[in-house]
Order: sequence, then structure tokens, then C-alpha cells
Amino acid sequence: MDGGSAENAGAFFGRRRYCGLPFAAESKIAVNIEAVRRLALALPEATEEPHFDRASFRIKNKIFATAAPDGASLNIFVDDQSCEVMAAVDPKAYEILKWGKSAYLHVHLAAAKARDVEVLLRAAWERRAPKKLKGEA
Repeated sequence: MDGGSAENAGAFFGRRRYCGLPFAAESKIAVNIEAVRRLALALPEATEEPHFDRASFRIKNKIFATAAPDGASLNIFVDDQSCEVMAAVDPKAYEILKWGKSAYLHVHLAAAKARDVEVLLRAAWERRAPKKLKGEA
């Protein structure tokens, strides 16, 4: 895919793969914080720990996602290309935020699709997980 523009991403909206990840663009099932917790903690050796006022999901003490205290949103630490594509494909559900020089995907859970959040959590987990664990997932 060329670039991360909404026009380019729109050409991929009906397909099942963005940035090499199998997303479910046709799925309309929303996700809630209980489902996020279940999905994140199902990943090998994932844990949940406090991170300031948020819940964080970690692998080997490396954060791959954080959840807002009210459960309405989630920050997922995926690569820049995934951030750009998801924000372009569904701007009501996904937006790119920055912390210092690092970008991450801010997810409005009420507008997000459960399957997409599941795939994004797995991708974020894989970015942080040791190589030996990646084969177990």
C-alpha cells in the first residue's frame, strides 16, 4: 500500500489485511474493556499492572497497551503503518496520538470492532515479546 492516506487506505477497507495484519473490516461487533482484558491476558505471559491512573497490559514488564480508568478507550502500541492505516480507515474508532517522538493508536472502544482490536493487541504484544514467546502465540 502506498502511504497512509485515507484515500489509499479506503482502497483496502473491504479487504481482510492491512499492513500484513488480518483485520475484519466487515465486522460490526463493538468491544468493551472486559473483552479487551480477556484478549490481552490470553496472550502468552501477558500481565495486567497499574500504570499511573491506567491499567497496563505487559509482556516481560514491557507495556503493549494501556486502558483508560473509565474503560472507554485503549492505547495500543503498534507500528506507525498500522496506526496510519487504522486512523484512515475508521477515524471515529482510531486516532494517532504521540508521546514524545513515539506515536501510538488511541482506540475509542465503543466505535471499534472487536476483531480489529484483537489483531492490534496481538501485533502490539508481538512487538514487545521476546522471540522465544512469539512462537507460542
